[in-house]
Amino acid sequence: MAFAYSPEECTDGTFVPRTVNGTELRPGVMAVDPEVLPFGSILDIPGYGLAQGEDTGGAIVGNTIDLLFPSRDAAYAWGKQELQAVLLRKGWHEWQLEPLKEILAAALNSFKVGGDPQLDRTITRAEWAVMVARILGIAPKPTCASFRDVPYMHWAAPTLAALREREVFKGGTDGRFRPDEPVVWSDLAAFLARYGISDPHQIYVDSDALTRGEVLLQLRPLLAKPATP
Repeated sequence: MAFAYSPEECTDGTFVPRTVNGTELRPGVMAVDPEVLPFGSILDIPGYGLAQGEDTGGAIVGNTIDLLFPSRDAAYAWGKQELQAVLLRKGWHEWQLEPLKEILAAALNSFKVGGDPQLDRTITRAEWAVMVARILGIAPKPTCASFRDVPYMHWAAPTLAALREREVFKGGTDGRFRPDEPVVWSDLAAFLARYGISDPHQIYVDSDALTRGEVLLQLRPLLAKPATP
């Protein structure tokens, strides 16, 4: 059973326009029972389109889902419907990341965290850069010439220097890279567009901070791309 909700429904002044995972409430968000459908799962829903499980609700148990609509009127128009959806992704499956396991392991050595890949952890721009370098086969280059805000002793400085030299990353107009800030979708989308890659699910908004798993999945097409666009 699919129900509908909208950001306008709570009027008691306590409503926060965020999911339980901290992501922005927007069309394409789905509340699920995470014991049945793990967070990150994507459904293709007749009459609605693609939805990703990011939220929960007290009445959302078992195979029941709640779909977010942009307005109360749109949610009321949907009401509740019994339907059959197509499961496109169920959480983070190991097989989805199989082509990247060696790359991930090598990148994790650089992250100095080891062990658990922590795919649900927010990824920094430096970590993202290391993943890109591993995928494209670009070796670190010990040098002090990197970006204005990347100290020589920063753990990712050699990799960032190599990527800048190859013009894979150019930084901002101020010569900065912001290595320790989280990667947001607008950053990744602009980068992927240079390689002719787009998000097939179109479920992110520009301000969404991405996890390691999300970035890895988006970078998979680079395995078949040359080192420079």
